[in-house]
Amino acid sequence: MRIACVTMQRNEAQCLEPWVRYHGYLFGFENLFILDHGSECLRVKILLQEYSARGAHVTYLGSAADYRQKGLFVSNEIKAAEARGNYDFLFPIDCDELLCVRDSAGEPTVSRTRIHEALVPYLNESCTLQISENFMNQPQFPGFFVPAKYQKVFFARGCCEMLDHGNHTAISKKSQDCKITPFAYMHFHFKKFEITRDGAREKLLPWVNPDDPEAIHAFDGPGVHLKRYFLQSEEQYYSCFTNAPPAFYFKEFVDICHALEIDENFVMMKPAER
Repeated sequence: MRIACVTMQRNEAQCLEPWVRYHGYLFGFENLFILDHGSECLRVKILLQEYSARGAHVTYLGSAADYRQKGLFVSNEIKAAEARGNYDFLFPIDCDELLCVRDSAGEPTVSRTRIHEALVPYLNESCTLQISENFMNQPQFPGFFVPAKYQKVFFARGCCEMLDHGNHTAISKKSQDCKITPFAYMHFHFKKFEITRDGAREKLLPWVNPDDPEAIHAFDGPGVHLKRYFLQSEEQYYSCFTNAPPAFYFKEFVDICHALEIDENFVMMKPAER
């Protein structure tokens, strides 16, 4: 079984290497496809060269590429990946998301064997495949995650026609239906406050000026979930984790991180330290 992962990123100095190492462990570096949207960070440029030499496919879009067309860029890269290899499944995965699955007992696992086994029932599936859960990282509590509802999609062979901007919905070439799967993402969305706000600013700029209080308060477009970082203080940001719903400790994931030389709390590290 061949599985491809596609991500689009810009200056992801914290998340890029963990994303590549982890999914390279699951599926092989040669099955990773990275769209670089004009990264200026030296660390990211070095990582792209390093992992390209190890087999990952890197496409340089350039900074002039319109970020609002992300869904089109990722859809086209999935189709290009299919043209290169006979892939059974193709996952569009954001750079702060790491794939996992719930096993037959309902327990989260990052076992490579169980992830591959869980894909078998969906071989040659014609409809869009849905991920309906993510495990939100708790930046002050390494290895702890809070389950939350989510909606992301992936495809079996030959199905990808078009994705929306955030990989939340899609059009399949073969069916209008959607099927829920047991897969989930460990979502490293929450970083140090200043890094989270800087990243949100970069993603919101194509649509709204994040530094305009009136504009950001009224904004209701793509990336609307990011505007809260401009409407809250640092203290309010961190209090969300102290008061979060019950979290679980994902020991199996922490063990894999150590084996792959990934810091399980990499999102709390300053990019320069890496």
